[in-house]
Parts: sequence; C-alpha cells; structure tokens
Amino acid sequence: MKRVKIIVPNLPLTSRRYESELELDDDANFVDVLMKVDEEVSGKAYDLTHRVWDPVKNRIYNQVALFAYVVEPNNNLSPKIRSDPKSALPNGAVVTLQPSGPCITDWDDPIDYDTFLKGIDAYKKDREKYTTP
Repeated sequence: MKRVKIIVPNLPLTSRRYESELELDDDANFVDVLMKVDEEVSGKAYDLTHRVWDPVKNRIYNQVALFAYVVEPNNNLSPKIRSDPKSALPNGAVVTLQPSGPCITDWDDPIDYDTFLKGIDAYKKDREKYTTP
C-alpha cells in the first residue's frame, strides 16, 4: 500500500476545498486517485473524473491545472501525470488539481457521459485483468 495526497482547491459543483491523504494499492495511478475522490465525495458518480480525464484518449483536458511532486527525501522526480495518467504514482506523491485552471484559452469539452462511462468500464476491466490473482 502507498499514500498519495490529493488537493483540489475548488471542487466542481460544490466550490469547496477537498484535501485528503489516500491509502491506495501499490500500482495506483492518477486515474485511481480521481475515482477514489469521486467515491468519497459523491458515492459512485464520476463528476471530477469526467471533468479531468478522457478515458478514450487517455488524456487530461487542456483546462486542467495540475501540479505533482514527491515528498520522499530520496526522490526528487515529479510524476509525469499529464503525459501518462495511467502510470503508477510513487509513494508520498502530492497532487494539486484545479479542474478549470485560470487563464485557459484552449478549452476542451469533456466527452459525452455515456462514452465516458464505457471508457471507465473498459479501464476497470483492464485494471482487474492485472490485479486479479
């Protein structure tokens, strides 16, 4: 198990701050973090994940402001979340996320929700394939 801290200064729809240190599987990635936040905030709805990540193209939308770093003393590398959202995050990673960053002119519309849900289902099935003993 590993710990990842997530900070969302302004959650969509509620405009409230969210900050949590999550305990996740060793192979957990940024998408897993998003889904865990959605689970804690709104049950099974994927509002935050839908606004941030396109599962069909495996990319983070342009308007998302994202900063990640690692607190561990011997690890000074920043996780490359934007270029590969499904790569495993290191233990001790801290991620700050703003779903609609300031001063963004190149705005992406999230994919329609039905297509998004199909992408999430495919992602979950793919994860199960590698985590089931």
